[in-house]
Amino acid sequence: MGERARLLDVDGDAMRRARWWSIPRACVVVACASVVVVGVASRAGSGAAHGVTSALGGGFLKKPWMSTTSSAVQTTLTQYDGDLHVLSCVARDRSDDDDVDEKEDGDDERVGVTWVLDGQTFRDARGRFGRGSSDDDDHDEDEDDRDDADGDDDAEERRSASEIRQEERQKARGAHRLHSPHRVTRAAGLVASTIERYFPSRLRGTNGTFEPFEVVFEVSDAPSSPCLQQDYALKHCDFEQWAPIFAFGSAPKDAKLLPPLVPSTLSVLEKCFGRALKAKRFLSDEPGCDFLSYPEIKYSEAADCDNPDAPSRAACRYHGLFSIDAVDDEREYAWDNLIPRVVWRGSDYVFLSKNYEGFKGNALEALRDIAASSNRTRAMESYVKSPDIGPRLRAVLMSKLKPSKFDARFFNWGGTSAPNAEERSALGKHLGVDADKHLGEVEFGRYKYHLDLGGGGGTTWSGVIPKLSMPGVLFHHETIMKDSYFDSLLPWVHYVPIREDASDLEEKLAWAEHHPHQTRQISLNADAWVRNFRRAKNLLRHNYEKLAKPLGERVLKGYLIPFERAHADPKTARVRERAALASVRVDTTTTTTITTP
Repeated sequence: MGERARLLDVDGDAMRRARWWSIPRACVVVACASVVVVGVASRAGSGAAHGVTSALGGGFLKKPWMSTTSSAVQTTLTQYDGDLHVLSCVARDRSDDDDVDEKEDGDDERVGVTWVLDGQTFRDARGRFGRGSSDDDDHDEDEDDRDDADGDDDAEERRSASEIRQEERQKARGAHRLHSPHRVTRAAGLVASTIERYFPSRLRGTNGTFEPFEVVFEVSDAPSSPCLQQDYALKHCDFEQWAPIFAFGSAPKDAKLLPPLVPSTLSVLEKCFGRALKAKRFLSDEPGCDFLSYPEIKYSEAADCDNPDAPSRAACRYHGLFSIDAVDDEREYAWDNLIPRVVWRGSDYVFLSKNYEGFKGNALEALRDIAASSNRTRAMESYVKSPDIGPRLRAVLMSKLKPSKFDARFFNWGGTSAPNAEERSALGKHLGVDADKHLGEVEFGRYKYHLDLGGGGGTTWSGVIPKLSMPGVLFHHETIMKDSYFDSLLPWVHYVPIREDASDLEEKLAWAEHHPHQTRQISLNADAWVRNFRRAKNLLRHNYEKLAKPLGERVLKGYLIPFERAHADPKTARVRERAALASVRVDTTTTTTITTP
């Protein structure tokens, strides 16, 4: 992680020497300068609350003005028994300021605040950062965190060997995959920036005092708490005593599964609008991320993704949006010329985690059984009908049985270090279920029917939007989980829905083949949705609806300002203020003053 930003002084030299990743994963925190909160988020059971006390009392941070978390937050951290984080905001200790004698604009009205994450200063009132994080930190590490748990679209290659080994150890224990630390800082920064933009009066003190507040959040691919299990929840999870939990990954569609959970802006989108969120005015409506960007060069000029020595191979790590302007021959991508097969590539990964009823393991056991069968075709047919396999394996086996209709194969780009990696690789090659070549936008774009299949988080974080931009149509995997933007996508309008177990895939393909005009219109609708959604102003509006409004309803009641007011041009705002004083009406589109009769 970048170290360009200096750690701010919260506890003198001890704080500067500290590294946030040195804190046990069980103890994760976010706080604002007058309070430090240590959130215990692990399988610690009843010892979680004690962890908060011992972490604060053990000398890690000592200030007379610090306090522990609220009882609601402590109850949440203890009973959730998973990986949570806490963001708190409190008044800055002005005695720590290097320039305490210098008066700032608004000092008589505003109390300085500082955001503290995992026991260290995260960001102070002047926008300075700690924890090696910065608004302007555009290094590749942030880009590398586009790590869908579903493994779709070459997610395996985007992780280091050590991360893969760590994941395999987790899978061997039946645990959910650990998230990247970059997600934590990204989500914390998004919460802080959203509050600063849309709740300015909440950050102002009253008579020189400031009431601290806390935001509990979670950044895993999907929530993984035993409280998701009804029998366990009835005995151990008192949801009414919990603080709200803002989830920046996938979330259950059924709010009753985990009532305190608040589905929030998908974390991977933050980089797309983060700068616009902090800017005083709109400079560009283009998103600031590759995720929602169209290529600037022809695909034929891009890196060779199958050449490990290619100097710009990093550009292959993640699919952006498809652009017909980037292909050499547009005629190959005309609707009637598209390949009439369903295409999918992705890793052999579990579906959901074991805390969900729909959990399914990876394909290893089934592949062993098929390979040992005297009649492999019959064995595959039996597995396709079985409710015990995941949707990815079902699609891959359907491709083996009916290759004229389906082209679905596993593809773990960069390999894997799983305990049974060699056996799994050998089985994949022997049975022909693994692809050995990368498919880029040029190849994917030639297919008429696309498919996204959820993995560990139950959705495809990176797969849906790029596939919606393809010339073909998307068969979208409808599961019990959703990402923040799913509510704006409609079945049969933007995509063709398939069931969670993908058992109706062939049926939906038959419908599409018999309704070419409707299917093509769905594809056109999807492309229009992508072009509209990706605009910076619309992404900001999305964040306002999915994060700012819930914050205003659950944590900061009565302080949310209207979206238009928050993003009004400063010049227009000044004209409006002068107009109010002069009792005149203003046309804000031309800033022409019109005298009121």
